[in-house]
Amino acid sequence: MTVRVACLVPFCGRTSARRWAEWLCGDHYRLVDGDLKRLRIRNRRRWTAIVASDGAPSRRLRCETIERAIWSRMKRQAIERAAGLA
Repeated sequence: MTVRVACLVPFCGRTSARRWAEWLCGDHYRLVDGDLKRLRIRNRRRWTAIVASDGAPSRRLRCETIERAIWSRMKRQAIERAAGLA
């Protein structure tokens, strides 16, 4: 049996069968600013380059910390905009 993950926005009925801990459906992901999405993509590319080059663990940790902060802002923004608050 496949475990389904619900969209993070309250009362959104969409789910995904992927192996993510948290997920935003396409409708709610569109509500997030493009600047935040670009920042997240840039950080992920940097993290991938660090891992590929066997970079210092402190640099990896910094990228992971930045990723968590960006994802937190994206979640908050999607939920607020879906509720009509922003």
